[in-house]
Amino acid sequence: RDAFPNMGVLRTQYPWVEPAEKGRDPRVVLKRAQPPSWVGIQAISPALIGAVIVSEDWSFFSHDGYDPHEIRTALQKDLMEGRFARGASTITQQVVKNVFLERDKTLWRKFREFVLSVELDDKVSKSRILEVYLNIVELGDGIHGVGRASQYYFSKSASQLTAKEGAFLAMLLPSPKRYSQSFKDQKLTPYARK
Repeated sequence: RDAFPNMGVLRTQYPWVEPAEKGRDPRVVLKRAQPPSWVGIQAISPALIGAVIVSEDWSFFSHDGYDPHEIRTALQKDLMEGRFARGASTITQQVVKNVFLERDKTLWRKFREFVLSVELDDKVSKSRILEVYLNIVELGDGIHGVGRASQYYFSKSASQLTAKEGAFLAMLLPSPKRYSQSFKDQKLTPYARK
């Protein structure tokens, strides 16, 4: 991949998560045409958007692509534990990582993620960054995007989600494969209940 790709492409192109081959991570490709399961930001429940913002990046609308406070907190924890123990990625950084970068946990990748996140925040509107994130985020094993997740978990469109349903989807974000087990088991884990 290009070390420093042009972030402006997200204004006009759509990231699409291709299903993973056995034993591999899913691949994200950019398409010029809107994918069939793409959900525009106006067609996503405000309750879901609010739950995701609160859960993932409470300062999303006020930062410049990164959150200095979260970076400081993560660095302190990482130094104490001697490893990458805590993430500090904003929604913008997650979009950069998931669309443009490999998944390795190296300082070089984190540096590129930081630089590209500032560029993305400068070149693309906050609503478009959020729209991209909500359409590529993993919300269960092989389930990417709020459109697919809304259908899978609740048999409804993303625009029809209630506050409780939006909170459930936001709750999945730290570990979607593990936390979606509560849905499969038809009972809430203590984390999901909280």
